[in-house]
Amino acid sequence: MKLTKLSLSVALMSSAASMAYAGSHSTELHFIMCGGEVRAADQAVVDQFVADNEGVTVNLEAVPWGTCQDKSLTLAAAGDPPSIAYMGSRTLRQLANNDLIVPANIAADAPYQPGVLNTVTIEGVTWGYPHAFSTKALYINCDIVEASGQECAAPATWDDMYAMAQGVVDNTDSAGVGLAGKDFDNTMHQFLNYLYSNGGVVIDPATGENMLDSQQTRETLEFYGKLATVAQEGPTAWERDQLKDLFNDGQIAMYVQGPWG
Repeated sequence: MKLTKLSLSVALMSSAASMAYAGSHSTELHFIMCGGEVRAADQAVVDQFVADNEGVTVNLEAVPWGTCQDKSLTLAAAGDPPSIAYMGSRTLRQLANNDLIVPANIAADAPYQPGVLNTVTIEGVTWGYPHAFSTKALYINCDIVEASGQECAAPATWDDMYAMAQGVVDNTDSAGVGLAGKDFDNTMHQFLNYLYSNGGVVIDPATGENMLDSQQTRETLEFYGKLATVAQEGPTAWERDQLKDLFNDGQIAMYVQGPWG
C-alpha cells in the first residue's frame, strides 16, 4: 500500500436547461443540491445571486446523496433537467457524452489548483465548477489497537494494515476494519480508496480508455477480499456513513473516511 489516500471533488454543473433559460428569459432556475440540506453559506450565495439578477428566482432543492445523482440524471434524460446540479464530478463524463450538460468555460486565469481543475476536465474541456475537494484518510482507534497488544502506528503497507486488523480480531472483541458495501455507491467509493492507493485508475484521463482491467485492480480485489475476513460482520449491510458510528462505539479499529468522518 502506498498510503491510503484518495482525493475527490464535487462540481457545480450547468445543465442543458441553462441554455433554455438564456434563450427564453425564464425567471426560475431549478437548482438540485446533493446532500439533503441547504447550508447557510450556500443559501447566502443563492440569495445574493437573486438580488443581483432582478426577476430571477431560484428553486433550490436539497436531495440526499443516496438519490440525488439518480434524480438529476433521470430528469436530464427525460428532457426536464435542472438548470444547475451540485453533484459528484464522477458523473460529468456520462452527462457530457449524452449532451446533457454544457461546458463550464472556466477562464484560464481562474484561481484553481491544476489537480482540482483536472477533476472536471475531459479531453481538454471543463464541464463543471469545482466546489469541494477532500482527501481520504485511515482513521485508527488507538485504544483498541493498543488493547490488542500492538503499537498504534499508521500502517505503511497493505500487509501492515492487515496484520494490525488481524491482531485486533485475535485479541479484542472489535473488528479490525470497517467496510461498507450496502449499495453500489458505497461499494465503489470504498473500493476506489484502495485501488487508487495501489496506483490503479478506472479511466485514463488522457485517452478516455477504460483501465479497470489491470493488474492493480486484480491485486486490489484480492486484498479487499482479504480485508473482509477481518471486517465487521456483514459489510454489505452497512453504508459508508454508518462506519463512523461503529468506529465511535469501539466496534471497529479503523476505517477510511474523509474529513467529515
